[in-house]
Amino acid sequence: MAPEPQSFSTSEEYSKKVKEYLSRMPSALPDVQYDEDKTRNAAAFMTAFLVNRLSDSSREAVNFERSTYSWDGGKLNFRNAVKDHLWTNLRLNVVDHLRELAGSGPASYVMTCWLPQDTFFHLWVIPENVVFGAIPNHPARQMAEKRTIRILPDVHLFEQCEDSPYLSTYYIKLDLTDGEYTKLVEASKIDEAARARRRSPDLSNTSTDDDSDDESTSPGYTTATVKFLHELQLLRCLPNGMKISNSLQPECHTFCAFPVALRR
Repeated sequence: MAPEPQSFSTSEEYSKKVKEYLSRMPSALPDVQYDEDKTRNAAAFMTAFLVNRLSDSSREAVNFERSTYSWDGGKLNFRNAVKDHLWTNLRLNVVDHLRELAGSGPASYVMTCWLPQDTFFHLWVIPENVVFGAIPNHPARQMAEKRTIRILPDVHLFEQCEDSPYLSTYYIKLDLTDGEYTKLVEASKIDEAARARRRSPDLSNTSTDDDSDDESTSPGYTTATVKFLHELQLLRCLPNGMKISNSLQPECHTFCAFPVALRR
């Protein structure tokens, strides 16, 4: 029989408990499957591995809707970025909806970033009320119904947010198991191969990938990551005739691929 959900008086207490359980090493890996036509395998695996750690506690994390899960009497919204920092777009209706859910129980955002050369996650479990209070202090961009959330691991502040709360209390450097790391690296290689195919003018984009613009979909790889993926022989994942080129913007460091005509 599953244990009764604990009673948390605040989302702050709930976040501490979530962080504690996430830091525990899992007893086994979840059954995760790659989709070679999609570009967010790594991000999906990140959520799957975190949910698995929570469920390993005999308190199962159950998908509530999209990227929101129910766990131990509360709600968790997962935001992932395959980057050297957390970068995600939050729709205002998503923020408002989690606020409504928090009215009947605790709620938190689990914000995670990871790079393929790292054997750990940078992770913040931030109470819903902290994010909700900071959203109005983020500038509106081209899309008025969204706000871009960015957190640098060594800074622990919401970037471009006036009077940002300090987030170090919610942070944990989460070590990965060998199995988790191996699966994530393979997923990141598949993701980049899918992106390369989409950029190729010789290949039609008929993918039904459901990448959400609510989260980070840009690879945003650093120079070190590009080198790392080369060392993992990413070329073998690409279609015949496609070649990798390090096309790096000074700050963004985007990893690009381009097709090369084959001699006949």
